[in-house]
Amino acid sequence: MQFSQQHVVITGGSEGIGLALAREFVRAGAHVSLMARGQAKLEAAASELQAVADGCASSSKIRTFSMDTTVFEQVPVGAYRISHPYIVRILSTQVTSAMKAAQASLGPIDILVCCAGSAVPGLRLSRRPLSPHPQNAFPLDDCTHFQATSTSKDYLCLKG
Repeated sequence: MQFSQQHVVITGGSEGIGLALAREFVRAGAHVSLMARGQAKLEAAASELQAVADGCASSSKIRTFSMDTTVFEQVPVGAYRISHPYIVRILSTQVTSAMKAAQASLGPIDILVCCAGSAVPGLRLSRRPLSPHPQNAFPLDDCTHFQATSTSKDYLCLKG
């Protein structure tokens, strides 16, 4: 599969599976936007990916965007064209801002890889839709993936 000059956004891209995938996309010539919480880890990952690009004579561009997918703000229901009442109240402006900045920097997103996630030992978030606390209706990972996809959907759909 050809990824040359494709724009790939990877949430959770500073380490683990996200960083491993980023290495492969860079080897294939893709432009990569990494998103994660820690700026220091993002910078280290970007340096590593640049070394990979230099080593295989790739023209890949690497950008980093710091965001925390665990920080949510209350958003008015009408602010987004999403009909699910539990999702619209817990969107993160950090995710939205990072996705828009990535698109402004490297162009429309061709591929979105959602690897960001968090876990708290012993904490299990309820999936019951009747939860009195909307932020507990879906685990953080589901909300983050939903929002990253929602923010980039117009570009992804246009590409087919």
